[in-house]
Amino acid sequence: MSTVTSPETPVAAAAAGGGFPTQSMREEEALNRANHLDSDTLEGSCQNFAKQPKNDLLGPILVFKLATKLLELRQTSSVAKYASEFTGYSSYLSDGFFSDTVLKNSFYRGLKVYVRCLVFSEVFDPDCSLHQLITKSLLVDYAIFDDRSFDDNFCGMSSRTQWSSEPVAMEIDTISVGRLSKAERDFLRNNNGCFRCTKLGHKRYDCPLENKHIGGSATHRRRANQKKN
Repeated sequence: MSTVTSPETPVAAAAAGGGFPTQSMREEEALNRANHLDSDTLEGSCQNFAKQPKNDLLGPILVFKLATKLLELRQTSSVAKYASEFTGYSSYLSDGFFSDTVLKNSFYRGLKVYVRCLVFSEVFDPDCSLHQLITKSLLVDYAIFDDRSFDDNFCGMSSRTQWSSEPVAMEIDTISVGRLSKAERDFLRNNNGCFRCTKLGHKRYDCPLENKHIGGSATHRRRANQKKN
């Protein structure tokens, strides 16, 4: 009859028991291993010495748990928090454990729907790295919502936040523009956007919605006359 050996270290014991090792367990094991380092390790390069604790403390069971947690991770609030958790878990895995393509797909699947819709092309771009995908996702999240709370079932942008280079005639009478956030104002200002209808390609004094008012505002009339002259 085979016998089952008990884990030899606190970290292995915690992993075998289904939980994550505590900080004190890691410190205790690191101290034990430091006291038993051989001369080859001590006389080796600094780079190899720095990798040794990570390789020793992250046993196969714990690495598997971290990899599973990484693949199951989902965005529950902001992209910034999700990206921080994702990169935190991936940093514990050795280089090459997951390919960049797998990491990109996993990060993409964990994003909320409204972000996935706007970074779809980056996922299938072989020249786009995981870092670039994360950066694009952060920009999308910041530019559109700017620290708002999100509903898990939200699957699109608000009616006033639809960027287009050309105004759509059928939509002009139905657009309802609310108060813009700082991020949205900055986005429009930097991309030749209109504060009236939130579309790109023109300023407010050239907005079709502004022109619908008879005579327009005093500012609009003044700027229109300046353009004619």
